Formats: sequence, structure tokens, C-alpha cells
Amino acid sequence: MDYKRLRKSLERDQERIRKADEERSTLMQAARILGVLGFLFVLPVVGGAYLGHWLDGMSDTYSVRWTVGFILLGVVVGGVNAYLALRE
Repeated sequence: MDYKRLRKSLERDQERIRKADEERSTLMQAARILGVLGFLFVLPVVGGAYLGHWLDGMSDTYSVRWTVGFILLGVVVGGVNAYLALRE
């Protein structure tokens, strides 16, 4: 009689451990996906800011025209990158 209760308890514990392992891997996958999406979105924005700042520095007068333009372009490119990555 005690063996049956022990067996049921062990089976229940094994099921809990299996579920915890599945949930942990899903959490790690979600963190990995969010990290990749962050890089896909942020890198074009930062690259556009640096390129725009460099181009603005080459002009004789104070200007932020290129910087703002390339930042906006980086946001658009980053958004498209993130969308395409999520669609896969």
C-alpha cells in the first residue's frame, strides 16, 4: 500500500520537474529572441546617428539635419528588421 502512494508521489514529482524544464527553456528562448530583436532595432539607429553626426561635422555651420534624418532612417530600417525577424 505504501509503495503505491510512493510511486504516485514520484510520478507527480517527475511531471513537475518535466514541466519546469519545458518552461525554463521557453523563458530562455524568449530572452534570446528579445536580445536579437534589440540588436536588430538599435544598431541601425546608432549607426545612423554616428553617420549623420559625421556628415553634420563636415559642414561649416551648425546643423543637425543629417543626424536627425539618419536617425529616422535607422528607426525605419530597424523596425523593418525586427518585423522580418518576428515573421520568421
